[in-house]
Amino acid sequence: MIERMLRDVDLPADANWAAAFVQHLGYWLHFDYEGRETSWPFPMSGSFDDMLRFASERGVVRDEPMVGDIALVCKRGSYPSNPTYEQGGFVAKVCGYGRLGKRGPFFYDCLTLEGNTDLYGAPDGQYVARVPRRIIAEVGDCFIHWVELDARGSSGMPSSTLEQIKRLGFPKAA
Repeated sequence: MIERMLRDVDLPADANWAAAFVQHLGYWLHFDYEGRETSWPFPMSGSFDDMLRFASERGVVRDEPMVGDIALVCKRGSYPSNPTYEQGGFVAKVCGYGRLGKRGPFFYDCLTLEGNTDLYGAPDGQYVARVPRRIIAEVGDCFIHWVELDARGSSGMPSSTLEQIKRLGFPKAA
């Protein structure tokens, strides 16, 4: 399955597959079997940087999350001079928000569904996992509110999404 996801976005078999997972899931969850096409709005790329650029050009990048958004985690230390996004996934739940200290940056605590990770959210893991994330816009993290691009006019991920994901048969975390 991982090899297919990577092949679909023209990446080598040993590449980080986190963005390929998001693309694969989005593509197939939006696939119309009668029409033999998908309404997934993103061009197939194995890069979160490419996805962010596409979303930015269309004005759908946000600091505040909604369930179903794509959360992107900026590699610490790369922002603002050269932001790099190596991990991300779909927001399954917005758990809370707050501020780091009295004058620190605002954050959102989210539960995300990610590929190529471990149970703690580290990149280059071997699992698809639900990952607790603290998303902080001030350090470059962001959300792509892709539903505004969806030709179907949906306002979020369908409630049956987790059931659909289970049917796709991704590897389970230990």
